[in-house]
Amino acid sequence: MLSGLPCTSPYLDDILVGGRTVEEHNQNLNCVLQRLQEYGFTVKFEKCRFFMRQVKYLGQLLDTVGIRLDPDKVKAIVNKPPPHDVPTLRSYLGAINYYGKYIREMRTLRQLDELLRESTSFQWTDIQQRSFDRFKEILQSPLMLTHFNPRLLIIVSADASNVGIGARIAHRFPDGSEKAVYHASRSLTPAESRYSQIEKEALGLVYAVTKFHRMIYGRQFVLQTDHKPLLAIFGSKRGIPLYTANRLQRWAPTMLLYDFSIEYISTDHFGHADILSRLINSHIKPDEEYIIASLKVEEVLCNIVCHSIEYLPITYKTIAEETNQDRTLQKVIEFVQKGWPGDAKSLTETAGVKHFFARRDSLYVARRVLMYSDRIVVLKKLEQKVLQQLHRGHPGTDRMRSLAWNFVYWPNIDEQITVLSRQNGHQDEARIVAHPRETMAKVTC
Repeated sequence: MLSGLPCTSPYLDDILVGGRTVEEHNQNLNCVLQRLQEYGFTVKFEKCRFFMRQVKYLGQLLDTVGIRLDPDKVKAIVNKPPPHDVPTLRSYLGAINYYGKYIREMRTLRQLDELLRESTSFQWTDIQQRSFDRFKEILQSPLMLTHFNPRLLIIVSADASNVGIGARIAHRFPDGSEKAVYHASRSLTPAESRYSQIEKEALGLVYAVTKFHRMIYGRQFVLQTDHKPLLAIFGSKRGIPLYTANRLQRWAPTMLLYDFSIEYISTDHFGHADILSRLINSHIKPDEEYIIASLKVEEVLCNIVCHSIEYLPITYKTIAEETNQDRTLQKVIEFVQKGWPGDAKSLTETAGVKHFFARRDSLYVARRVLMYSDRIVVLKKLEQKVLQQLHRGHPGTDRMRSLAWNFVYWPNIDEQITVLSRQNGHQDEARIVAHPRETMAKVTC
C-alpha cells in the first residue's frame, strides 16, 4: 500500500515518515495520508505523533545524527547494585564466565573468588567495586551490544529470583558469538514475591516476550530458560498439562501468540539472565497498570479458594491456621516459594513432602493455603471431616471422587474414598454387573 512513497517505512502496525526539512516532511506525510485514504484506511489521532525531532524505536534512537543506542536498553545494567551476599556474588561471577568467552578482559575481572570461601567473611572493598564498575562499562560498550537485525537469529533469555526478573534479547552471529540488543529487569510486586518458583520463572518468560514484543512478534526466535519444567508446559505441542497451576494456564495463551522454540540452559551457563534478576535496583518497579492487574489476578485466586471451601464443613480460617501449624505443608510451601531440589531422594527430612514432589508444577499458595490446581490441599487432621461431608447423602464411589476432584486434595484421597464406600456397603456397580435382572426389576417396581 505504501510502496514507492519517499522517506516512508512501515513496520508491523506503525508507519514512520521522515524528511530532511519541514517542507519535505509535510509533503511526505500528506502523500502517506492520501494513500491511506485511497485504500480506505483510518488512523487514530491519539496514537499519532507529528513533527518529532527524535523517534525511539526497537531499542534505538533515530534522529538527525542517525541510529544511536537507546540509553533505556542498558538501564538495567547502569542501575545494577553491587553484590551484597554470596548468592548474588555467584550470579555476578556467572555472568563474567558467560561473557568472558567473547572478551578476554572479562577473565581478569574474576578476582572475587576469595569471598566464596567459607572461612572468609563477605566484605566488599574498593578493589571489588572497581572490578564491578569495569564489568558494567564493558556490558554497556559497543563491543557487547548490537543493533537489532531481523535477519539474524533472535535469542530471548529470562530468569527470575526471589526479588526480581531479568530479561535479555540478543543476536547469535554465524560465527557463534552473541551480542545483546536490549537488557531489561524489574523487581517483583509483593503479590508476585509470594508466587511459587515455577510461577516466577514463567512470569519472567511472559515479561520478556511482552517487553520485546515489537522485535519478536511474527518472527521465529529461541526462548531460553534455566527452569526445565517450563519446557513441558510452554514447549509441548500437546497443549498445557491438565493439572498445571492456574497462573500458568492463564499465561499460556499469551505465549501462544509467539513463534518460538524453547531451550533449556543450565543455571551454571545462564549468568547473563541470572545476574539481571538478582542484582536489581529496588527502584525499578513495574508499571502502575501492571500492579493493578496483578492485584486483580490475586482477587481471582482468592475467589477460587473461597469457592473450593464453600462446600466443606470447615472454614477458610481453620484451614489457614492449621496449615500454618502443619510441619509437612509448611515445608512444601517453602519449596513451592523458594524452589524444589533437583532430586526427590534428598527429601528425607519431613515425611509426606516427597509425595508432593511429583506434583510440584501444579502447586501454588493462595491466601496462606496450599492449592493443587483448583483444589485446596487439606491437612491430615481435617481429612475425616471432609470425607464425611463428601459421603453425605451416601453417593457412590465415582460420585464422591468426582466431588473431591473439583474441590479438595490430599495424598491417597482416592483410596480413602474407596475404603469408605466399601465400609458403608456402597457397591452398586458390582451389583449391576452380578445381578442385572434383579437390579432392573427393582428399578421397575
